[in-house]
Amino acid sequence: MNDSFDESMKDHKSALASQNRIRRGQKASPDAAFDVWLDHGLREMFGDVEKEPIPADLLALINKDREKG
Repeated sequence: MNDSFDESMKDHKSALASQNRIRRGQKASPDAAFDVWLDHGLREMFGDVEKEPIPADLLALINKDREKG
């Protein structure tokens, strides 16, 4: 779970860096521009979902899996 959070943060930082380059008038790759657009759109539509608490039964499954490994 921590690894996916780290990857998400890296993606977010990369998108922010691309967005900053675009604001400064520097060239950014088309993929970077798409990533910024997609990140903004998804956060606008689903931003509230990430603030919701993780259901207890899902946390129990995660913890059970961690104990096995």
